[in-house]
Amino acid sequence: MSNNTVNFNKALYDCATECSLRRINRTCKINFDSVACQSCRYYVKHYVNADPRHVELFMMEAEIKANDLHYQARSGIIWTIILIALIGFFTFKYVQWKINNDAYWKSREQQSPATTKVYVDEVWGTCEKVAQDMQRKKDYNGDGLINCIDAAVSFYTHFPDKSRITIERNINLPQQFNHLFNCVLINGTWRAIEPQAAYMRRGNNYFMKEYWGKQYDYKLNKDETEIWKVHARK
Repeated sequence: MSNNTVNFNKALYDCATECSLRRINRTCKINFDSVACQSCRYYVKHYVNADPRHVELFMMEAEIKANDLHYQARSGIIWTIILIALIGFFTFKYVQWKINNDAYWKSREQQSPATTKVYVDEVWGTCEKVAQDMQRKKDYNGDGLINCIDAAVSFYTHFPDKSRITIERNINLPQQFNHLFNCVLINGTWRAIEPQAAYMRRGNNYFMKEYWGKQYDYKLNKDETEIWKVHARK
């Protein structure tokens, strides 16, 4: 069989398939072999002189292929809609979580003049005890190092009200910042505390945001109290 014959047969088959697809999709509402088909470019009888029974059989095969193509296209559209819907759903959930998370941490970082006064002795008193532990090189978690882990656990150990304190981690990779510290509920607001404030003696401030500047991003705070409080001991 020559290439010309193969190409002709394929073109004829494609033409018949397109004819069937148009009727399946209802872009063509004419029954095959109607008078109106004489003016259609996809009418196969324009291109072949064959027994009507052969043409009918040929069109039947073309309709089977057209139905398969129609089903595949419809399935693809359905799956695309489902995928878009899932992406939209999870995007909405993430945005909702982000808004709630930012609002939560922003509320924990709010400060008023009254906030720093009511518990100033309580927080500073605990920072002083942390400084004593650091000077004695008390290794709370037994890793052979004296660092922010020991300071945060020490602050948790000495702080009198465990219902108002957490142990937090903040990892800010662009700022090369990985730090463990504490949050304390002060006058109804959670405040991030640098437990080493009294030990390092950089002024009279112990709030993380002012202590570490742009390195500290409150939105990256993660509560790890359950992980580290097991090391708390006096």
